Amino acid sequence: MENETNFIPYDTEYWVPHFDIEKCRASAESGYAPAQYEIGQCCKRGVKVKQDFAAAVEWFVKAAEQGNAAAQRSLGYCYENGEGVPQNWKKALYWYEEGAKGGDADAQQNIANCYRFKKGVAETDYEKAVYWYTKAAEQGHIGAQNNLGVCFELGLGVEKSERKAFYWYEQAAQEGENGAQYNLGQCYRKGIGTEQSNEEAVYWYKKAADNGNVDATANLGAMYALGEGVPQDRDMAVSFYRKAAEMGSATAQYNLACCYESGEGVPQDYAQAAYWLEKAAAQGEIDAQYLLSDFYEYGKGVELDEKKAMELCLMSAKGGSAQAQYSAGYNYHAGNLVEVDFEKTVYWYGKAAEQGYAQAQCGLGLCYEKAEGVEEDCDKAVSLYREAADQGYDEAQYFLGNCYRDAYGVKEDLKQAAAWYKKAADQGNAHAQYALANCYASGDGVEKNREIAFVWYQKAAEQGHAYAQGVVGNSYWEGVGVEKDVEKAAYWYQKAADQGENDAQYYLAYCYENGVGVEQDVEKAMEWCQKSAEGGYAAAQYYMGHCFRYGRNLEEDEEEAAFWYEKAAEQGNVEAQFALGECYQNGIGVEEDEEEAFAWYEKAAEKGLASAQNKLGVCYTNGVGVEQDFKQAFSWFKKAADQGNALAQYNTGGFYATGRGVKQNVDKAVPYLQAAAAQGHEKAQAMLERLGY
Repeated sequence: MENETNFIPYDTEYWVPHFDIEKCRASAESGYAPAQYEIGQCCKRGVKVKQDFAAAVEWFVKAAEQGNAAAQRSLGYCYENGEGVPQNWKKALYWYEEGAKGGDADAQQNIANCYRFKKGVAETDYEKAVYWYTKAAEQGHIGAQNNLGVCFELGLGVEKSERKAFYWYEQAAQEGENGAQYNLGQCYRKGIGTEQSNEEAVYWYKKAADNGNVDATANLGAMYALGEGVPQDRDMAVSFYRKAAEMGSATAQYNLACCYESGEGVPQDYAQAAYWLEKAAAQGEIDAQYLLSDFYEYGKGVELDEKKAMELCLMSAKGGSAQAQYSAGYNYHAGNLVEVDFEKTVYWYGKAAEQGYAQAQCGLGLCYEKAEGVEEDCDKAVSLYREAADQGYDEAQYFLGNCYRDAYGVKEDLKQAAAWYKKAADQGNAHAQYALANCYASGDGVEKNREIAFVWYQKAAEQGHAYAQGVVGNSYWEGVGVEKDVEKAAYWYQKAADQGENDAQYYLAYCYENGVGVEQDVEKAMEWCQKSAEGGYAAAQYYMGHCFRYGRNLEEDEEEAAFWYEKAAEQGNVEAQFALGECYQNGIGVEEDEEEAFAWYEKAAEKGLASAQNKLGVCYTNGVGVEQDFKQAFSWFKKAADQGNALAQYNTGGFYATGRGVKQNVDKAVPYLQAAAAQGHEKAQAMLERLGY
């Protein structure tokens, strides 16, 4: 006769109030597997006995070897976490699988997690994960139902199905699984597998939050902040953000920091904002790292620290924040917080551009256009500008307009240029408004229209575009595209002048000198003229020279006169070139030098200045700074005479009358002499009389 085992059954679970440890122990020692499992749980958790993981393992082994699925799962957990035994993933997986095969839902959930998250297995296996999640979910395991919903939502190991994802989230949520309640809220908020409903989203977020779900708590803050599904309430938003932040939610910590920064729902407090940003940044929250970088850069709520600012910016950039990647690129380009490094600029702009960040695409395009950190590539530049422009980024639209205008990387197309300028201008881009105004002013790509041009110039001017302010001033001065108004002209010249626009400074100086549009003030006039001259505006430099030479508004100073004439002359100002020639010829402010005088007269003459052409003729006539040459003299006299210069008309008539440098011809001499006489030239009149006219 075979031996019979006489168990002492005891089926009360360890957590039940009337659980009797002694009766359970007696049952376990009799070999009853369920009791062995319960005693193992008591040892593991310290329930009515001293906590002892090793003892727990001994009891779990006894029960597991008898096929108790719950004990097999618990033994797997011990091996996974090294509780009472050395950690051993191989044994953990073995016992989880045994428990799962025995129908233990928790074991099925655990083995599924191993395959999903590559815990103790060589490769991730989503299909096996789904298999075991399904087994557990069908038994009503709410954690597995939630995880199965995630797999269906993301298409992990199963064909993606938002409808099935919603179904499993709902099953678990209705049984109180807070992760599923949160996910169900997400489904309602985003319309995943169901009709979008912010009200339902809030309902399930609240359920999950009440069950301690930190993400749901944080999202409730966002719903109240945005007024989605609930009336907008900044105070409630802050309350939920704070609760979630204190629970450790990096997202909530970041959002709470933003509230303190902006003063929404709480008094503005940069120090508190920085405190929460530090918390979130330490958890790797990339938006918090980026914003905290800004705090350190400008000393908002923390001591200014540019080194730390850049470290945080790079930390965020490396974490994948496109905004931080763009900022890192910008910093390396501008030498902000770090030394200029165009190669790093290109690297970080490239990272952000890959994520479709329009500003980075535009910045990278500019690098390719300017050959900064990369070889110039007009095709890439245009392509990147277009990508950003198609996203509506106004700066890229402006640059793309420039490409079409200048035939850079594309065929010249002034209509396309104007069209892109218009897109950017409509968004308020001042540079594009100015460029579009130029199109209308010149009729490039659009029908010429001075009135429309003025409208766009003024829009740009009102945004502080200095060139546009100067043009608006000119428009009012000349009455082009708008009714003439010298007071408004002076107003806009002042605006542009204050920004350092040199030509506007010169025009403003004229207004003050002559009391046009403003009260006359010669001192101010000369201050603005000097600023313009020092800024390199040739006309102002010439006028400064003129004032110093003749003591106009300034004390006479020949050296200063020559100094400013030379500045202007070197920029090609013909009046200054002529005046500088006179200085060298007559030793005014410089050492007398006839050859140098001739050289400057010649420069001005070749540019068509009649007085210089006449003076050049005189030089050739008298051999001043050049070998005497009557033919050359006549040639230059005639050029100036044909422009109406009275002196040159007299000299040309005289050469014709006497046959110097040209064949004598009194008939040709007379019209020139008459023209000079008509302008009051007395010697011309006298010569006419001698000739019998």
